[in-house]
Amino acid sequence: MSKPCCTTKDVLIYTPNLIGYSRVVASLFSFSLMIFAPGQWLLVLDISSHWCQMYSTSLLQIHHKSNEGNANRFFLVRWYYQCYPFFGYCCVSAELTYVTMFALAYAKEGILQQVASVLLKVCIPGCTVKQIVNVFQLTTSCYAVAEYDAQMKNKSK
Repeated sequence: MSKPCCTTKDVLIYTPNLIGYSRVVASLFSFSLMIFAPGQWLLVLDISSHWCQMYSTSLLQIHHKSNEGNANRFFLVRWYYQCYPFFGYCCVSAELTYVTMFALAYAKEGILQQVASVLLKVCIPGCTVKQIVNVFQLTTSCYAVAEYDAQMKNKSK
């Protein structure tokens, strides 16, 4: 029997998957830090909008970041997935915003507070845009699932 060219382990350690794992860990860490703060709802929005995006495109058997998968989505969602530097800035900004806000809540006067304040000013715009993208990603992907379900129901008649 010949050895398969791609094993399950290969897929599990594929670079995009490793990045995804680190995002989950960072989100869980942020969530655990902010469990009693309003920021937890931003994490719920992030996770649920991404899940809906992935589910809606998996129904069509296309990748959730592909141009085809985002063809009928809001322009900001399309741009978010097409421009990786913008995508990276928004994702990193969101995570750093949560951690920095936590640090500021407990920082005493001094260098830590000054650095955290500057970092927050750099990250807030990216975090804000990410939340806007999340809202449109959630609504357009839910609409895409409903549209797909309607097509399947009409096809079965």
